[in-house]
This record gives sequence, structure tokens and C-alpha cells, in this order.
Amino acid sequence: MAFRTALWSTLVFTIAHLSGHVGTVGGARTPVTAYGNGPNFDHQGHTVASQPFGDLSYLSSTDYTRLGHSAFPHYNVRIKRSDFCDGTANAYTGYIDIEARHLFFYFFESRRDPDRDDVLLWTNGGPGGSSSTGLFMELGPCRVTSPTNISFNPYSWNEYSNIFFIDQPIGVGFSYADHGETVVSQDSTL
Repeated sequence: MAFRTALWSTLVFTIAHLSGHVGTVGGARTPVTAYGNGPNFDHQGHTVASQPFGDLSYLSSTDYTRLGHSAFPHYNVRIKRSDFCDGTANAYTGYIDIEARHLFFYFFESRRDPDRDDVLLWTNGGPGGSSSTGLFMELGPCRVTSPTNISFNPYSWNEYSNIFFIDQPIGVGFSYADHGETVVSQDSTL
């Protein structure tokens, strides 16, 4: 349980830090907070839960829960439990929200030991390749076998690791921007 809380807190912090909007750790000791039906409101008018969020087993499989950190109010993770693909491990899907940009992800916990196994980040090549290709055709916990069927993949990399599949850049797969922006290459040879 501590692993999962630390994972999401680190993810929000890392995104904020890499984007250049964070100069110091500041309030990074503050726990991850779930945005829900609490008595307070954040800068965008969302209600904020008054207690830290520490157990992903309480996530809904129908509605997103917004995870954030008080030190980084413009960076959040919207997440919900997913029941498709691999019934042997916990699975989640959602968006990493960076102001008006939203990166879509799938996350599958390790089948073996999610609290001790490494975390992998999978992005397909491209540019502009959706990570769904890797998820459903290569190393993911299930394989698409027909337009209406998937099958269990016993050789999935999540057998011994926790794995993120991220659609990037913005405009690829299910990732999007609020105002329709996409990433354009500066390389004229592409």
C-alpha cells in the first residue's frame, strides 16, 4: 500500500519537476490527496478530500479519482480501476494532467509482487506510436486475438514488474489537449 501511494506521489512530483515548474521539493512531504467530496476546493473549483489517499483498492471502476499534491496544483493524475485484460493483477487507467495537456495511461501491477517489483515505463516508438500497440500486440498482459476478443498473455512483462503504458506525445492514442494542440516536429526531414 505504501508503494502505491509513493508511486503516484512521485509521478505527480516528477512531472511537475521535469516541466520546469518546480525549483525545490517544497511541500513534497505532504501526502497525495484524492480530490473527491471533501469540504475544501482546489484552484479549479474541484472539491478536495480532507484526508490523504493511501489505498488504490478504493478506486472506482466507473469514475475517475483525481490525485494531486498541494505543492503542484496544476498537475494531477485522474485514475480509475480497470477490470479488463488481466484478472490476475490490479489494473488502472487514466490521465496524467499537466495543465491543459492530458497523457493517457494504462498501469498494470506485477502479478508476482507489486510492492517489491520494479516499475517500467513503456512508450512505443514512432514518433507518435500509441503504447496500446505494445500493450495489446507485444509485451502486455493480454493480446488482441480478434476484433472482439482478447487472450491472457502468460509471457507479459508484468509477470515480474509493474508497468505503465503511456500514449505520447499529446495527440497520440487517447492523449489530448484541451485546446486541440499537438506536438509538431522541428525536424523538416520527418
